[in-house]
Amino acid sequence: MDRISYDAIVLTTPDTFERLVGQYKNYLKFLPAERIVLLGSKRVGGLLEAHKTDIAGADSADRIVFMDEDSLLPFSAVHETVREEMTDILSGRELPRGITGWYYQQFLKLSYAYICENEYYLIWDGDTFPCRTFSMFTEQRSQAATPYLDVKREEHAEYFSTMEKLIPGMTKVIGPSFISEHMLFSKALVLELLHKIESNEEIKGKTFWEKIIHAVGGEKMQSSSFSEYETYGTYVAINHPEAYKIREWHSFRLGGEFFDPDTISDRDYRWLGKDFNAISFEKDQFVREDHRNLFDNLAYQKKLSAKQMLLVAQEAFEDGYIESWDNNNESAVNVSNGEFNDYKAEDGVQEDSMHTEQTPEIQSTISLISQIKDLVLSGSIALTDVPVADVLDAVRIELVTYCNTFLSEQYEELMNSFETVCGFSEKAYSDKSLMIMFLESMKVYLLSISDVVKSLANRDYWEYKHQDDKDDPEIRAIIDEVQRRGDIRLLNYSFIDDYMNMNTVVEFDDEVQMCFLMHNGKRMYFPKNWTEQSILDYYHSTVAEQDIRSPHCYSKEGYEVKRGDIVVDAGAAEGIFVLDRIDLIQKAYLFDADMDWIEALKMTFKPYGNKVDIIYGYLNSFSDNNSNIAMNDYLDRQRIDYIKMDIEGYERDALTGARKIFENNDNLRCAICAYHCKGDEAWINEYLNGLGYEYDHSGGYMCPDWSVEGRLDAELRRGVVFGRRQSPYVL
Repeated sequence: MDRISYDAIVLTTPDTFERLVGQYKNYLKFLPAERIVLLGSKRVGGLLEAHKTDIAGADSADRIVFMDEDSLLPFSAVHETVREEMTDILSGRELPRGITGWYYQQFLKLSYAYICENEYYLIWDGDTFPCRTFSMFTEQRSQAATPYLDVKREEHAEYFSTMEKLIPGMTKVIGPSFISEHMLFSKALVLELLHKIESNEEIKGKTFWEKIIHAVGGEKMQSSSFSEYETYGTYVAINHPEAYKIREWHSFRLGGEFFDPDTISDRDYRWLGKDFNAISFEKDQFVREDHRNLFDNLAYQKKLSAKQMLLVAQEAFEDGYIESWDNNNESAVNVSNGEFNDYKAEDGVQEDSMHTEQTPEIQSTISLISQIKDLVLSGSIALTDVPVADVLDAVRIELVTYCNTFLSEQYEELMNSFETVCGFSEKAYSDKSLMIMFLESMKVYLLSISDVVKSLANRDYWEYKHQDDKDDPEIRAIIDEVQRRGDIRLLNYSFIDDYMNMNTVVEFDDEVQMCFLMHNGKRMYFPKNWTEQSILDYYHSTVAEQDIRSPHCYSKEGYEVKRGDIVVDAGAAEGIFVLDRIDLIQKAYLFDADMDWIEALKMTFKPYGNKVDIIYGYLNSFSDNNSNIAMNDYLDRQRIDYIKMDIEGYERDALTGARKIFENNDNLRCAICAYHCKGDEAWINEYLNGLGYEYDHSGGYMCPDWSVEGRLDAELRRGVVFGRRQSPYVL
């Protein structure tokens, strides 16, 4: 705990609390504040009361307390002011709470200065957790400690446009960003800043937050056009540069894409803490299948640091947030600090020297070779102890694994060269310069693979991989689109882009506190923790997938849902399949394993009463008391006319558990997703054929863009397999 007393104010919502409550112990363990104040709605207070013993134990329960956000600044007042500013844009529609919420949580952080009893207060984002102990002050024993302002690498131009309206002449003055998921505020300087804003008579409003809303303006309100962190940091940098020291800060902002908050361990935190101060679990993040058992893999953690692992992972990122390091500082976190003059705005964000796309396995091997080379250069390892044979084996394995990414002539030439290097490797044991050259040459071979992997999205490569069928119109269309975009997507069709620019309005249902939009005249609800932008992105992608030209479309002539059908939607998600057919069918059973979707589905289908049953569980080949459900058991003796199934790669298990339904319903038709796992299409075809069903597939192909192997093979998979058994079945 820091010698200077202050509180840490953690803003959170009920959903975030429930999602991340298992991590709250790390606030008490690592934050250097005297108290942890959870600032949120009254429901957050109830949740804290219920979980306080689990979080803090009996001895530390008094150190974590609750404050009602409305007691600091009523949400309703801010919401009404935003609504008034957006009157022309809303055109009579309701204002989504999410738009107001973005600004409201920032106003709360600044408003805390009015009631703060200490000289400082620490604001900490509610989805971020410290990984290690740290201090928010310099450790100067001969003079008063100076607080840190922590900086990262990020920029959003709209923040500075609003800032200059609020305080004319105040513009960006340092290269890094003050947005670092936390900030130590000086009570006096915050009050000074707020007074300065309120003194601007050119902007409508009386309070600082009213003026900020009007400075942003209705047209920019949805663009997240204000940052309390950037505004305060810039104000201090210009007016009180002596008040703080600048410190480079590294947090694992993409933590939710690599770690499950329900399973992350103390061991993982210790490993992360060597390179990162904190880890974030943002609400829209989830661990992709190809990220599982990667960062939380003990074998990788023993070989690589968290920083090295993240640098590898970021090579595959095309856009979005990227964590960067000062290339001149290879040390651990929080070692660089200095005056504001050390961070000029023109310095900008430095590019990392690593730029080729590499698989984790290749990067791991390159990293290990580099470590060995450093040991050789420093004399820390004898030449005779260098594991030359192991290095050769590791590189040879990678070259063989990725042989299909090279033309045959290229691969033959590469391997001949590699074997030549192998021939003189024995001499390296007696000559330091030869050993260095040998190790560097091994890295070159691995990087040659990376260069090829990086260039997969081009016509020549795809024509080479599909040389036997490249003139097939369906395949030719995909090759042309890959070449046009210079990228590989799940759906490589130009019409997909048309849907991304749809004019869709997200609305908010105050009664149930959920967002919804109108889909073909019907309300479609979404999980409470989704942002407006995530809803729009998801919805636009979903309707694009159901375009009749899409290989993901669940509809095909001859395999359609008919009037009076009883339908099973396995993997219902947002419910678009049944919602589009709700007026046609007699009954629907919707299965999903995501409780957030279950809640949204109940609201979407509330108008249809008993016509729709919504079931939570994992469809499997068996049933148990742990949410696994076999359709044979749940729908025993129930007539079923149609099954749509899209359950993220578990279709084989679910179909195995639905065999009796396929056997006993003579009029059954189905649409089964077949692209999640390699070989699914053939398996599903065989399954249907063995039960006497006709089958066909959707037109076009999908590309498993999440899979390195899929990219290497330029793999194409059919999206949906359709089946039907027709007989004189009579209702």
